Amino acid sequence: MRLTRIVHPIGNRAMPAEPQAYTNLGTEGLARVVSGFRLIGKALWHPSSRGCPAQKKARQPGFALGLALMLWLVWAIGSSLGLLPATSNPVWAATGDGASVQALVEKDSVSVGEPLVLQIRVEGGDITPGTDPPDTSGLVDFAVESLGGRSNNSSSITIVNGKMNKVESFGHVYAFRLTPKKVGKLEIPAIAVPVDAAKSRILRTEPITIRVAEPEATDDFHLELKFSKTSFYIGEPVILTFVWYIGKEVQSANFNLPILQDEAFAFTDPKVDQNPNKQVFQIPLGGANVLADKGAVVRNGKEFTTLSFRKVLFAKQAGTFAVPEATVSCNALVGYSRQPQQRGPFNRFFDDDFFNPGGRGVYKTFVARSQPVSLTVAPLPEQGKPEPFTGCVGQFQVATAASPLEVSIGDPITLSVSISGSEYLDHVELPALAQDPAYERDFKIPEERAAGVVRGNAKEFTQTLRAKSTDVTTIPPVRFSYFNPATRSYEIAQSKPIGLTVRPAKVLTSADVEGRSEEAAVKRNELENWSKGIAYNYEGAEVLERQSYRISTIARSPLWLALTCLPLLAFLGLLVFTRARDKRLADPGRLRSRKAFAGFKRKVQTLARQNLPGIAVCSALLEAVRDYLGDKLGNNGSALTLHDVREQLESRGISSDLAQRLSALFDACERGSYGGMDVSGPDVDLTQEALEVIRLLDRVL
Repeated sequence: MRLTRIVHPIGNRAMPAEPQAYTNLGTEGLARVVSGFRLIGKALWHPSSRGCPAQKKARQPGFALGLALMLWLVWAIGSSLGLLPATSNPVWAATGDGASVQALVEKDSVSVGEPLVLQIRVEGGDITPGTDPPDTSGLVDFAVESLGGRSNNSSSITIVNGKMNKVESFGHVYAFRLTPKKVGKLEIPAIAVPVDAAKSRILRTEPITIRVAEPEATDDFHLELKFSKTSFYIGEPVILTFVWYIGKEVQSANFNLPILQDEAFAFTDPKVDQNPNKQVFQIPLGGANVLADKGAVVRNGKEFTTLSFRKVLFAKQAGTFAVPEATVSCNALVGYSRQPQQRGPFNRFFDDDFFNPGGRGVYKTFVARSQPVSLTVAPLPEQGKPEPFTGCVGQFQVATAASPLEVSIGDPITLSVSISGSEYLDHVELPALAQDPAYERDFKIPEERAAGVVRGNAKEFTQTLRAKSTDVTTIPPVRFSYFNPATRSYEIAQSKPIGLTVRPAKVLTSADVEGRSEEAAVKRNELENWSKGIAYNYEGAEVLERQSYRISTIARSPLWLALTCLPLLAFLGLLVFTRARDKRLADPGRLRSRKAFAGFKRKVQTLARQNLPGIAVCSALLEAVRDYLGDKLGNNGSALTLHDVREQLESRGISSDLAQRLSALFDACERGSYGGMDVSGPDVDLTQEALEVIRLLDRVL
């Protein structure tokens, strides 16, 4: 969607007022004119325009430049007098730290009900977390829908002649969809934009004027908002039906239903009709997607396609409410253009209609508006209100079931409660049974309970109960209080009592734990002194055995031997490891040399897995060979050549055959890297040759 910048100064109302920079024909305007005439004179009377014929050919560029400068001068004078639109940037308001704000609108001329996008851009600093969004409460002439916000940060680095320049910009963008409510010149007032969470810095935009016209009358589009009731009570469910009648082909549409944003009402979705033959469309509405059913009707003798959906409305406040008109703005096909302007080589292919070859679809914006509706919400009467009252309005029935029905004291009982009657039960909650005197007296009721689940035309709850005594013979009725709008009075729906048998709780004895029978547990035996066997208590000095503690005793015991020797062995192992590590760190070149072949092999294996062109393979392989020689010989391998290491290799005793193979490897890699040689075919053989040569070289070195 293209955003047109409306040139309005953006100011900070919190800052001292400064004179606005309007263009005029003062000193600045005269300076423009004088400098313009000087440039034109130099261009038209350039020395190259006089003299020999060869020099006269140079007159054309100078004349063209002078003509261009003359046109620029006309524009400068016109913009100075206000006769031509100025294209200078809008004035930005800035805080002490450089933050500034700007307001942009998509378009400044719309029809009633036709939405436009408002962007508020903060430059020079991002919005800190926890910062409130811009205050749009002053936009009373528009229906406002927030489209969210996002950071607008960027960073760029340029390097010129070895000098690096880094540029960073920080900002934030808020977007809103505004739908005008009436005709005339409407003003988007100054909007306060907090920059931090503490609201210590607040920027303000400048007002923007929007011209709103009456939409073009058409019989091709209609919009209806239907309420099942226009007079109802707080908390009573009311069905809101949205129907859009479409009589022409539509390219795009924007839906606006301001009542969904009204804090005096709550909304929920009704049950979805699971009909596989029904066509369903997702339409964006109020920051979310709504499922709309497609249909076809005949209205006033004309066939229309319809898009419709329903919402369940609950009033949270009493009073009389004028429902804001809902609007649908759409681009509809009104005809075909036979001679499109500025046709390119591909316009004919993309713009022609399949059923109207040679024609280009022409679309026009239409707005469908709903009729005004007034809703009257009555408060619930205080007289006769039961305690506790759930706040539900309608007509309800309650049914219960319990299991098991024969329990001991303290055993859990699962009570199932089903509440039905109203078509929409999402807001229905189970009454607190712990506050019912009958339940509180006879049962222990935990505070936790499962959430209700809507199944069919009822909402089901489960609650755990535990009987306190054997005197409990029934589970009392569950009482559910509600307000009946038909009788305009409070009523109580209650379930039937459920019979219950409660036995005494069984006392757990030691016999139950040991698994013995009760008869065996009753028998008691006197204590007897055993005279033989393992249970006999032997007495006397003769039963004592002399035991001595010696070192040989430890040696004969594996456990004691391990406990004695393990600390010493662990210390010796740690000492050896520390000495070896210190030795390696003292000679990093040796460690580097030992790991050289492993590093080369790892690089070659990685290279073999990559599907690279031959030049890249040669370059990477040459770099790996250089790095290996540099690590092995203690040199810098990034720019190493065979000539640099030839003497070191000969001093270490490599054979002439291995030296020739290494030289051939260097030559092949350098030809492939620098000479542009196509080695895409034998690159596998070259890689294997490099691995074999370096393996043989590593054995010698």
